[in-house]
Amino acid sequence: MSAGCAAPPSGVGVPEVLGIASDVWLALIGDAALPSVVPAVPMPHDALSAWVTIDGPWRGRVQITCPPDVAMAMSRAVLSEEPGAPVDDEDVADVLGELVNVVGGAVKSLVPGSSELGLPTVACRTGGSDHDQDGPLVLHVDLAWRGMPVCFSIRAAPCDAPTTT
Repeated sequence: MSAGCAAPPSGVGVPEVLGIASDVWLALIGDAALPSVVPAVPMPHDALSAWVTIDGPWRGRVQITCPPDVAMAMSRAVLSEEPGAPVDDEDVADVLGELVNVVGGAVKSLVPGSSELGLPTVACRTGGSDHDQDGPLVLHVDLAWRGMPVCFSIRAAPCDAPTTT
């Protein structure tokens, strides 16, 4: 069994994810209202998910999931748009992709050894599919930003998944 099969990356827990989220919010979203850990928050059927893969001694995926209105609010903040200003789907996907890319890179930096970060993927949870059922859940952190839900999750690669490097 490979190291990325079930073992979580060492040094990655709720405090680290909260620290990474806070750094990302300050750097990219530019908001002093930092995310905070909250009890489990159900996501709507049309939530958006963005993820990147990590491939190396530990293999898995880092994912951010949030409702569309939260993704739009984050996009407005990153793009310095006024609250309520229209944001097109492409900009929302770009912002979510960049956010998960930075979060994934920070998680990758905590994984021992040399690893590669995959390109971001963004998708809608159509019909309730959450795009994260392919591998053991290592960490799930429900956060709230300005009272709005944002979920961070980390999954190990499935044991039979081929390496991508």
